[in-house]
Amino acid sequence: MTTTSQTEISLKKDIDAIKEKLSQIHLDLTHHISTANRLNPDSLFQTAQSNLASTITTYLASEAERDLSEHMIENCRMYKECKSKFEDLLREQASFINRKKVTKQDLREKYRLLEDLKTTAPFKQCTTCFEEAHKLLDRQTHLIKSMNYQETDEELIPIEEIQPHEVVSMIFEPIAHAQRIEILKSLFYEPKTFSQLSNTTGLRGGNLLFHVQKLANAGLITQKHERSNYQITKKGNEALKTIQHLLTKRQTTIKNEP
Repeated sequence: MTTTSQTEISLKKDIDAIKEKLSQIHLDLTHHISTANRLNPDSLFQTAQSNLASTITTYLASEAERDLSEHMIENCRMYKECKSKFEDLLREQASFINRKKVTKQDLREKYRLLEDLKTTAPFKQCTTCFEEAHKLLDRQTHLIKSMNYQETDEELIPIEEIQPHEVVSMIFEPIAHAQRIEILKSLFYEPKTFSQLSNTTGLRGGNLLFHVQKLANAGLITQKHERSNYQITKKGNEALKTIQHLLTKRQTTIKNEP
């Protein structure tokens, strides 16, 4: 049997396993939905999210084992030992999928461990195996970042380094108007034309243009070319999310006050 055929068979087995797991998730969801009147909607979502994360984690571990088997140098006396260490490292990182939050430090630590292993590599051909492990680590990292990656306080600028004038001009001043917040809200879900923004805010002509330019100059919204739709930028999205977070915290504090 050719290597290609073996790969196709292995891939088919992985796909079948994922289908079987997804089928089980479907049955679980059906059960939960049938008794939804007794369940918190958040609980239902968390169950589905947990099951999906488990499926992805299992697949990543299977993918790592398969790819390492195919691309590592098998006729090496260190093969089994190195393969086992690579699989352990990749399995540990794959488990990050189940976390609610993953930090830069978490991800950097796995790369550091891989580099530490590399310093003990005794042969020239070890490079081939480490390159494969690094590639799999990169693939997992990309997936994790797309799912539940978050920066934490360790990434924040120290309080003493905050520049007040810069903060006001770059952050607070551009959004210090109800109509500008309204524009950001309007663009959060989809791009809009100038006319649509006018209908949303009730502003006309130069008045609307003034606020739009304020947001655009601050990098919170953008227009790719003249007469095209306006859309929110990543910076604008983060600004709106920050406002949402602050309001949520405030409401929680008020509810918990005696």
